Formats: sequence, structure tokens, C-alpha cells
Amino acid sequence: MDERYFRVLFSELLKGYSVLLLEDEQYKIRHLDYHITAGVEALYRKLYLEAVEQGIPTEKDRLGELKKTGEWTDKDEAKIEAHKRQISSLEKAKQTAYLESQMVIQNRRLKEEKSVLRAVLGQKRKLIGVTAEFLANKRSDSEYLFLSIHYNDKQFFDRKTFEDLNEQEYQKWHSNYTLATEKFHHKNIEKLALLPFLQSLYDLSNKNVMEFYGKPVVELTVYQEELLKYAGYFNHILHETHPPEELLEKPQELIDWFTTGRNLKNVQSASGGGSNRTIIGATGKDMAKLGQGGPDLSYLDKAKSEGKTGFALKDLMQAGAIPINKK
Repeated sequence: MDERYFRVLFSELLKGYSVLLLEDEQYKIRHLDYHITAGVEALYRKLYLEAVEQGIPTEKDRLGELKKTGEWTDKDEAKIEAHKRQISSLEKAKQTAYLESQMVIQNRRLKEEKSVLRAVLGQKRKLIGVTAEFLANKRSDSEYLFLSIHYNDKQFFDRKTFEDLNEQEYQKWHSNYTLATEKFHHKNIEKLALLPFLQSLYDLSNKNVMEFYGKPVVELTVYQEELLKYAGYFNHILHETHPPEELLEKPQELIDWFTTGRNLKNVQSASGGGSNRTIIGATGKDMAKLGQGGPDLSYLDKAKSEGKTGFALKDLMQAGAIPINKK
């Protein structure tokens, strides 16, 4: 991981804006905050009502029409809801998983379900076409660009100039805006929050938002708020546990490691605890989190890879999942 890249990212995040170099001119892109987002949300509502008054169909109207023609049915809608419920169920299952193998399975299934849901929603979106919601969303999204671009510390566009942009000019500004802000994707903010220099600053600030940012939480940008959230969570993990070093550059894997470790200890405690207590299905890695060697289930894994589907008592005893009483 290039720490220099993340130090620059942190500097921009602290200042609340990114620099955009375009045609030998330097612009500032103001990061989103509550004031901007609230204004855009209010604009969306206004534009939506105007579109409805102009006779543009709503999504509900279009779905009704599609159902009449049979292009979209209640069965199709039920599939979407089923996928959403399954995703919610899998997310909850992740929070209670206590074995690495369980977490791997949940993550794989979540990825698959989300992929299928995106595809189905994309198909639905294509069938619905242009609606009042679509137009209001498209127009209000452009408001982020209008409000964010600054030049010489003043908002660059006036309303008329912005609305007079042709498609080519608008796309030029939009693509450069996207390039300048996509670095603040949540995955990068997670990685930034885990870096030693950031965690050190967080500790030195006494985990206080005013000392860390120098302003109250209601004045934070969206990115500043997100960084603070992850910094606090990872700080808790790093102070409470000793994760493998390789996970310090893999935020989501670290979160999964912490979740399974916490849940594994709870399971052991609920089952009576004790250093000689073995948890069926736990690997050596799982048991190491409890400070135990744990059963060598690589034996069972190897047997499974060879096509074996059932295990006799002697198999479990050899793997260490069942203790052997020696007289």
C-alpha cells in the first residue's frame, strides 16, 4: 500500500475539497456535506412534483402499464423482494458467523445474490423507461456538480451559464468531477482509517471529533464523517485484539476476522468454555483465536476434497474433533 498516496488523500479530506486541473486552470471541488445534500434532496422533490404536473408518468404508473401488457408481473416483483430478503438474511448471518468457513460461504453467497439483484433491477429499470423519478434524479444529480465547482474560492458557475452548457461541455465537467472524487470510494477510506499514522492521530485526539477535525460533527463533509466512523471501529479492533499483520491492509477481511473471533469466543463460553473444549467444524485458525491449538481439521478437509462425504467416529477422533481418552 502506498502510504504517500493516502497521506495526500487525507490532506484533501481534511481541507474539504479536491483540486481539479483543467485546461491550465486550477479549480476546487468542494466535498459534499449536509448543506449540499439537503439542498439537492429538496430540489429533487420540487423537480419530481413539476414532472408529475407535466403529465410525466411515475414509476408506479409505468409498472401498472407494464403489468397490463405482461412485460412485468407480480411474480417478477416477488423475485426482487426475495433477493432483497435473502441479502438481508445473509448480512445477519455474517454477524453471527463464528467460523472462517462460514464467513467465506456467506460472502460468496452475498456477492452472488447482489449480482443477480443488480441484473434484475437493471432489467426492470430498462423496461420502466423515463419517469418523473428518473428525470428528477438526473436533474438533481447535476446540482452536485453545479454547487461543488469553485474557482478563486467562489462558486464557478452561475445558474444561467450552467444550464446553457451543451452536452459535450457538461460531460467534460462531469467526467473530470468524477475523476477527482472517485478516489474517496469507501474502500479507500477504509484503508486510510487503518493506516498507523491515522490511528495515531485518532488516539492523540482522544477520539474526539472536535480535536480530530476542529469542528462539530454536523459540519463534517460526507467523507470526513465516513473516515471518523471507520477510524473509531478499527481503533476498537486494534486495541482489543492482535490481528494478523497481513489483514491490516485488508479492511473487510479484518472486520470478518474480528467478527468470527468475537462470535467464536461467545460460542465457546455458551457451551461451557474450558481450554479442552473443542468446537465441531472449527479449524486450527479458528481455535488459535481462543488461544488453543484446536483440532487439525485439515484432515477432514483433505478427505472432503477426495470426495468423502461422511465421516466415521474414527475420522473425527483422528482429526481431533472428538478427544481420545487414553488409559
